[in-house]
Amino acid sequence: MPESTQLGKPGSQSALRHRNARRVLLALASGPRTQAMLTRDTGLSAGTVSNIVKNLITQGRAHTEPTISSGRKALNIVLNGPGALGLGIDFGRRGLRMIVAAPGNTIVAERTSDLPASSGAEACIARAAELFTQMVDSGEISRGSVLEAAVSLPSPIDHRTGTLASSSILPQWSGVDIAAAVGQALQVPTVIDNDANLAALAEATWSEHATSEQLFYLKIDRGIGAGLLLNGQIHYGHIGITGEIGHAAMQDDGLPCRCGNRGCLETQASTDRMLDRLQHTIDPPRSVAELVEYALDGHPPTLRVLEDAGLAAGRTLGFISSLLNPEVIVVGGPLGELLLDPVRRGHQRYTSETLFETTRIVTASLGERAEALGAATLAVRRAVDLHTNFNEVEIP
Repeated sequence: MPESTQLGKPGSQSALRHRNARRVLLALASGPRTQAMLTRDTGLSAGTVSNIVKNLITQGRAHTEPTISSGRKALNIVLNGPGALGLGIDFGRRGLRMIVAAPGNTIVAERTSDLPASSGAEACIARAAELFTQMVDSGEISRGSVLEAAVSLPSPIDHRTGTLASSSILPQWSGVDIAAAVGQALQVPTVIDNDANLAALAEATWSEHATSEQLFYLKIDRGIGAGLLLNGQIHYGHIGITGEIGHAAMQDDGLPCRCGNRGCLETQASTDRMLDRLQHTIDPPRSVAELVEYALDGHPPTLRVLEDAGLAAGRTLGFISSLLNPEVIVVGGPLGELLLDPVRRGHQRYTSETLFETTRIVTASLGERAEALGAATLAVRRAVDLHTNFNEVEIP
């Protein structure tokens, strides 16, 4: 329904009050918040937030729970649920994960499944439909309660068309209207997004960084991607292709990259590149799991390769810090803590002392669930935004 019809005449006091209520509800859809956090997240005055919260509680839409904020006792505002459920689907390189979540960061149901590396879009979507049916048949959810779905894919997404912006990463999915295909299979309205964007959203919603509004997520895996949250929202740029940091050219005479350029970060710091560099050593690691094992055993060539990769990634993050000044940088991917120290050293070398000292660089905390959690978060936000009748939120 158009906002002008649903919320009253544009520019009227009624429309303004309901837009304010919408801001508060969307903030609460990402998890419990204190009134101080709601004031910060929405940009509204403390008095306006207080009035909206009082009305939400009076109407039975929310309740309070004790918490600690900045070392002091406080009250979290929590949406009553389950309300509008959102479904997050991660078609990852290592399998399929689906999470149904409710407003307030509550997981309602979860399923995982292996996917053969050669699986095409049709087979993957059919498997997702099977898992969704399992959730319904088990009684964990009702089909009608899931109002929106979001799909995570390890590829840049062109938001003008809703299709993959590159056919080289997932050729089996090239040219497919993925949102439409998934939506038809599940009978749920669906959107798609890049995996790094959604992992960034998850880290800023489900982890200890939930209060961080300026967050940069770097994923180092077979490819290298990034997600950026500015003021708590995913930053998409002009057509949606932000965060392709793996194809930032770092060396004019470097190795050719699959994107057609030379010396990209991906040719220096991806896990595929690390394994390639170790193939000339005695009994080299053959997989990322073995790479981790060799590093933990103190294998000198492996440690050197990890050091070089981390320094290269840290150098790029130094540029990112100088340009965007994020509060926290989260390093994700299968190598975890093994890359953290060299990344920090590279960051320190290529940024100012002030930026280095005021930017936290940490490892991702959500593991293989990050992308599905981020997709579920996006779906819940859309469910609250698109399916809440804000006229029912009584604001005096």
